[in-house]
Amino acid sequence: MKKNVFVKSAKIKIGDKLIGDGEPCFIIAEIGCNHDGKLEQAKKMIDMAVEAKCDAAKFQSFSANKLFNEHYDGYKEGWIEMLKSLEVSKEWHKILSDYCKGKKIIFMSSICDEEKVDWLDDVDVPVFKVPSYELTHLPLLKYAAKKKKPFILSTGIAVEKEIQETLDFLKEQGIDEVAIMHCVSAYPGNIDDLNLKTIPFYKEKFGIPVGLSDHHTWIYSGVVAVALGANLVERHITLDKKLPGPDHHFAMDPKELKEWVQEIRNTEKAMGKIKREPAKGEKQETKWRRSLWAKEDIAKGTTLSEKNIMIVRPSPKGSLVPKEIYNVTGKKAFENIKKGENICLDDNGNIVVNKNKVVMGVIEDD
Repeated sequence: MKKNVFVKSAKIKIGDKLIGDGEPCFIIAEIGCNHDGKLEQAKKMIDMAVEAKCDAAKFQSFSANKLFNEHYDGYKEGWIEMLKSLEVSKEWHKILSDYCKGKKIIFMSSICDEEKVDWLDDVDVPVFKVPSYELTHLPLLKYAAKKKKPFILSTGIAVEKEIQETLDFLKEQGIDEVAIMHCVSAYPGNIDDLNLKTIPFYKEKFGIPVGLSDHHTWIYSGVVAVALGANLVERHITLDKKLPGPDHHFAMDPKELKEWVQEIRNTEKAMGKIKREPAKGEKQETKWRRSLWAKEDIAKGTTLSEKNIMIVRPSPKGSLVPKEIYNVTGKKAFENIKKGENICLDDNGNIVVNKNKVVMGVIEDD
């Protein structure tokens, strides 16, 4: 197998955001074509992404006649005309980029031809997003690489060899900051096609940030992806699923988007770190473990045995844990111990009564 050309566990920087292991998941709201050719609708969707606390709002930069052969007779009736109505003009690129800057959200867009690369470079876009269908368009990627920006590559429909070839090619062009997104290019596709285990596999294989570009309607696919280690996620959004454009029906509405982002952030918190000691919220619960107690009245000088000791809850500060029964049996009580009193050792190792108490509902200082 060809040696990986990227540094293991590499990170990339988009604007002021670091993307990679140990960093918050980078969340992209895919507006795409769902602006329906209306500038004010596009702005409302940026607002929607901001309100949901997404990191970036993404569009698609294409010209229909540069994307498809408009003379091909195999398209659906009106397909090219419909795409032309969804094009983002050069003027719009400036307007939308400025609007995003004003709202403090990163402006992104997918590159589909060389002209759009220049348009995006003119507005100082911080990253080039390469859609799945352009992954193997090396001439386009070579042109874009001259701008020396990071790349995010969607990998839908691509096989592993093609992904590696594209990564190698970008490295040859001097591009060191690349992330890839596992993607199922079906709209919306079946849940058993998601194959989210691909995310940790790609992370191990390629050693770069990996995410999920998600077209499924299941709201928790992004959440599961983050639990599996996804460093970035992308999801189509819409103001209303009933709008007539091609991508509205599987996109997230405002309520779903907010929930999606919140659950991703909750997942990050829940994943935490490798637990080697009780969590902060658990520490108070250790007092409800078992400890050694007098099963009956034990007079001073009486030998302790398993007959006069019981192992029950709770466990006051200074008490003896259950395993200590093997160390105290056969020894004599240093003072009178009443039935139901907690047993402990004094500073000299003598068996005495533990005066500390456990009170339900009271949080004790560590």
